[in-house]
Amino acid sequence: MSKNWIFRLSLVSILLLSKSLFAQTDVPLTSEEITKLVNPDQKKWRNLFVNVGGEFVDDYAINSVLFAQDVPVIPTNLFYLGVGFSYRNQEFKDTFEVELGFNLATSEEEEFNYGNNYNEVQFQLRYERRFLDVKSAFFSAGLQAKYLFANLDIYPIETSVNIDELTTSANNTSIQNQALFLGPSFSFNWINPNSDRLMLRVILNYDFNLYNTDWEAQYGTTINSFNEDASRSSIRLLIPLYF
Repeated sequence: MSKNWIFRLSLVSILLLSKSLFAQTDVPLTSEEITKLVNPDQKKWRNLFVNVGGEFVDDYAINSVLFAQDVPVIPTNLFYLGVGFSYRNQEFKDTFEVELGFNLATSEEEEFNYGNNYNEVQFQLRYERRFLDVKSAFFSAGLQAKYLFANLDIYPIETSVNIDELTTSANNTSIQNQALFLGPSFSFNWINPNSDRLMLRVILNYDFNLYNTDWEAQYGTTINSFNEDASRSSIRLLIPLYF
């Protein structure tokens, strides 16, 4: 018998003895409890994940400028898709997550001669602590920090491009900005009672804008620029992927 198995059997024996000495009842450990003690599931503490949902922006300051120039406004309800990594300590007390997220929206309307493509790339750090248990689930709360890169392309809807005369073709306008957010994070977490693994999370956030840059043209000089706020709330469904 290997030393590793001797150590595991010794550990189980000590735990069984401790339970018999200090437990208020004489209920023995079940076979499932013994299996978890001898062969703990290390994967349940970490996982990759896919995060899908929606973000709801309070307002975009640039929307009033777009509307005044007969350009469709940026939608304030955005579809969100993210991927990331989660790590939890024992008993799911603390959860740490790193996430890369994306928002994308395209706006074209018949009454306007121009359309726009708007996209965001987000880098997020999130920490939550467990505070309330409900059967095979628990609630957790904490903070989320987010750094965002936004890009807005404005283009004429009806245009043609002559490859032999590219410099005379109508060009798109591309402007960008960056922003830093911080806000509360609240989650409902469901654990599979058989495997003791996290199976699903519903996450609610609100992101307060702490810092932002002015809108700047990707090429050339920008005149009459201003910064964005874009504080927002979100609801997302996180699906763990174990490895």
